[in-house]
Amino acid sequence: MLQERDWTMRAESAGGSDQPSDELLEARVQADLRESSGHALCRVKCQLHRGVLTLLGQVPTSYHKRVAHVLARSRLGGAALVRNKLEVATPACRG
Repeated sequence: MLQERDWTMRAESAGGSDQPSDELLEARVQADLRESSGHALCRVKCQLHRGVLTLLGQVPTSYHKRVAHVLARSRLGGAALVRNKLEVATPACRG
Protein backbone atom coordinates (compact mmCIF):
# COMPACT_ATOMS: atom_id res chain seq x y z
CA MET A 1 0.00 0.00 0.00
CA LEU A 2 1.24 3.48 -0.80
CA GLN A 3 1.61 5.93 2.01
CA GLU A 4 0.05 9.40 1.86
CA ARG A 5 3.39 11.04 1.08
CA ASP A 6 3.84 8.68 -1.90
CA TRP A 7 0.51 9.92 -3.32
CA THR A 8 1.64 13.51 -2.82
CA MET A 9 4.99 12.89 -4.47
CA ARG A 10 3.33 11.26 -7.48
CA ALA A 11 0.87 14.13 -7.85
CA GLU A 12 3.67 16.70 -7.69
CA SER A 13 5.83 14.89 -10.21
CA ALA A 14 2.86 14.37 -12.54
CA GLY A 15 1.85 17.97 -12.90
CA GLY A 16 3.08 20.16 -10.09
CA SER A 17 -0.47 21.25 -9.28
CA ASP A 18 -1.72 21.75 -5.74
CA GLN A 19 -4.90 19.85 -6.66
CA PRO A 20 -4.65 16.09 -7.17
CA SER A 21 -5.72 14.82 -10.57
CA ASP A 22 -9.02 13.04 -11.13
CA GLU A 23 -7.12 9.78 -11.61
CA LEU A 24 -5.31 10.22 -8.32
CA LEU A 25 -8.52 10.98 -6.43
CA GLU A 26 -10.20 7.94 -8.00
CA ALA A 27 -7.25 5.76 -6.99
CA ARG A 28 -7.34 7.05 -3.42
CA VAL A 29 -11.06 6.35 -3.05
CA GLN A 30 -10.67 2.94 -4.70
CA ALA A 31 -7.87 2.05 -2.26
CA ASP A 32 -9.97 3.15 0.72
CA LEU A 33 -12.86 1.00 -0.47
CA ARG A 34 -10.62 -2.05 -0.97
CA GLU A 35 -9.16 -1.71 2.52
CA SER A 36 -12.48 -1.43 4.35
CA SER A 37 -15.34 -3.76 5.20
CA GLY A 38 -13.64 -6.94 4.12
CA HIS A 39 -14.67 -8.02 0.64
CA ALA A 40 -17.99 -6.18 0.64
CA LEU A 41 -16.62 -3.04 -1.04
CA CYS A 42 -13.67 -4.42 -3.01
CA ARG A 43 -15.67 -4.58 -6.27
CA VAL A 44 -17.09 -1.07 -6.04
CA LYS A 45 -15.90 1.05 -8.95
CA CYS A 46 -15.65 4.81 -8.99
CA GLN A 47 -15.48 7.33 -11.80
CA LEU A 48 -14.64 11.00 -11.32
CA HIS A 49 -15.84 13.38 -14.00
CA ARG A 50 -16.35 17.14 -13.79
CA GLY A 51 -16.27 17.27 -10.02
CA VAL A 52 -18.62 14.34 -9.42
CA LEU A 53 -17.40 10.95 -8.18
CA THR A 54 -19.86 8.20 -9.09
CA LEU A 55 -19.86 4.95 -7.12
CA LEU A 56 -20.91 1.96 -9.25
CA GLY A 57 -21.49 -1.72 -8.63
CA GLN A 58 -23.25 -3.94 -6.14
CA VAL A 59 -22.94 -4.28 -2.38
CA PRO A 60 -24.56 -6.85 -0.07
CA THR A 61 -26.44 -4.44 2.21
CA SER A 62 -27.64 -0.86 2.48
CA TYR A 63 -25.14 -0.49 5.33
CA HIS A 64 -22.27 -1.18 2.91
CA LYS A 65 -23.75 1.27 0.42
CA ARG A 66 -23.70 3.97 3.11
CA VAL A 67 -20.17 3.05 4.24
CA ALA A 68 -18.90 3.41 0.66
CA HIS A 69 -20.55 6.83 0.39
CA VAL A 70 -19.09 8.06 3.68
CA LEU A 71 -15.60 6.77 2.82
CA ALA A 72 -15.67 8.50 -0.56
CA ARG A 73 -16.87 11.82 0.88
CA SER A 74 -14.28 11.63 3.64
CA ARG A 75 -11.42 10.97 1.21
CA LEU A 76 -12.48 13.70 -1.21
CA GLY A 77 -12.81 16.32 1.52
CA GLY A 78 -15.04 18.54 -0.60
CA ALA A 79 -12.93 18.23 -3.74
CA ALA A 80 -15.87 16.55 -5.51
CA LEU A 81 -19.48 15.56 -4.98
CA VAL A 82 -20.38 11.89 -4.51
CA ARG A 83 -23.16 10.26 -6.54
CA ASN A 84 -23.96 6.88 -5.03
CA LYS A 85 -25.33 4.58 -7.74
CA LEU A 86 -24.51 1.40 -5.86
CA GLU A 87 -27.14 -1.32 -5.95
CA VAL A 88 -27.94 -3.50 -2.98
CA ALA A 89 -27.80 -7.06 -4.26
CA THR A 90 -30.81 -9.07 -3.26
CA PRO A 91 -30.03 -12.66 -2.34
CA ALA A 92 -31.45 -15.32 -4.60
CA CYS A 93 -34.56 -17.01 -3.28
CA ARG A 94 -33.98 -20.46 -1.90
CA GLY A 95 -36.82 -22.80 -2.03
